[in-house]
Amino acid sequence: DNLSLKEALLQIKNNQDVYPILSTKIYTIANIKGGVGKTILSVNTAHSFAIFQKKVLLIDLDPQANSTDYLEARNEKNINTLIEYYFKHKSFSKEVVKEAITTKKYENATIDIIPAEIMFARNLEYARVTIDNPHKILKKLLNTIKQDYEFIIIDTPPSPGLAQQMALYTTDKIIVPTLPDEFSIDGLLDLIKETNYIKEEFDKENLEISAIFINKVKPTNIAKANIEIIKEIADQVQIKKIYEIPESSRVIEAVNLKLPLLEYKPELDVNLKASENILQFTFNEIIKSCTVQDKEQKWKKNYSKKI
Repeated sequence: DNLSLKEALLQIKNNQDVYPILSTKIYTIANIKGGVGKTILSVNTAHSFAIFQKKVLLIDLDPQANSTDYLEARNEKNINTLIEYYFKHKSFSKEVVKEAITTKKYENATIDIIPAEIMFARNLEYARVTIDNPHKILKKLLNTIKQDYEFIIIDTPPSPGLAQQMALYTTDKIIVPTLPDEFSIDGLLDLIKETNYIKEEFDKENLEISAIFINKVKPTNIAKANIEIIKEIADQVQIKKIYEIPESSRVIEAVNLKLPLLEYKPELDVNLKASENILQFTFNEIIKSCTVQDKEQKWKKNYSKKI
């Protein structure tokens, strides 16, 4: 009762065998509209999974490299050098991919990241016209290292180009950051259309939008009205998880310091709804991943007594 949510979750994070992940889960953070908090959500979702001692990889597919810069993970080897390697060899090796991974260690978590850079945009255009089935490139890349991670987070550019197609083709679930304004709602609608296109074009019937995070919520009538519109849209396409993140200067402070929210000092408390909701989302996804997938009841046999 006297603990903040952060402190309580950090106390249970070491009970890793209570929630073993049985297969790698891939999440894509996407919206057709820019400026909706995609980078903040990408980095902090990855960090939140890592808080629970999960092996996490963040892939920056946005040539603007905002997630890369947030984590201060610039590297000569990155997603662009990997795609250039693919141009020459038409395949990936685990050794080559691992060379492009940068590890960031914090007080409470460790994140691996494949960084991005601006030249990636030019090579994406080249890949579109020279490579057969270019939307499969990312999946081939991840097949070399997927077994090393429990959760993989993909940050995408705010446009329906090849980078976003690669991510949506590869991913298990989509997380949508948005704002309670008209333009962001249009971006959400466009992303739903793009998701439906990927499902039909590439036979991914199980692809779904798992959650919507409404960022920078202010206590205004306009914001309330737009949130109701977002909830109506979500209900129509059966998106059940919607999180409202109040506008907070502390989020901006953490970003300026290049720190994930739960690494920011002074320590965050339960009043910072951004970290609380992201933690709740990731914890629920961990529990779901370790219970739903095991058809042979192995999880119950091995871990029910410990719980």
